[in-house]
Amino acid sequence: SVAVETEPDDPETAGEAIDTDALVTDEFDNPVEGVDVTVDEVGNGVEFNAGTEEVDTGPNGVADFDDLVLEDADAGYQLEFEIDGGDDGVDETDTVTTISFDVEAADVDSLTIDEIEPDSATAGETLNVDIEATDAFGNPAEGQDLDAFTISHTGDDGELFSEDPLTLDQGDGTITVTTDDAVETAEDDYTVEADADNADSDTQDITVEAANADSVAVETEPDDPETAGEAINTDALVTDEFDNPVEGVD
Repeated sequence: SVAVETEPDDPETAGEAIDTDALVTDEFDNPVEGVDVTVDEVGNGVEFNAGTEEVDTGPNGVADFDDLVLEDADAGYQLEFEIDGGDDGVDETDTVTTISFDVEAADVDSLTIDEIEPDSATAGETLNVDIEATDAFGNPAEGQDLDAFTISHTGDDGELFSEDPLTLDQGDGTITVTTDDAVETAEDDYTVEADADNADSDTQDITVEAANADSVAVETEPDDPETAGEAINTDALVTDEFDNPVEGVD
């Protein structure tokens, strides 16, 4: 017969080796050496991402499975050990299953900006930025911390939001952040970056338009002296409160 000698941990961690053992004995409960034991994942019906799925028992009758890897974070995993009655030294086929266990996400690895609202902003507005954080295998890093998290404009506006740490407490490894500071620089390709010390950053472009006209200044002074009867060339510059030029103002 085959029995579970060492159960998997609950939970296990995505991408890390699962350490579990099976014990093979004869009808008198003596350990049997040299028996092939195979293992399958039967709870969710998935293949292992790595690891040895057939191991011989040692002198103590134990088959040590110490390198099985599952990368998808999910609930309800279960392993099944089997000995085959067709093998030498095995009278009849026998199977046994482990406890049901979960696999949780590994450490956060990367950030993705899912959405920025508004995606066409006006200087002086704050932004709502939807962030998704995942581990190296694409699993949501739910409940984890982002160290020294920032949202920034890659240009002149610089840092718009910071929190250390920022906890991903809104479920599914996502969080919506409202920037503390408003956007100020009018650009067709205003690049927003989300970054953290413990995760790869991501960027997304939005459009920022100038706010309403706030002031007018002399851009080009007339010549001194001008000549009677000739055109005077002089320019005025209209800007908003953030010094962005404003189009279409009379």
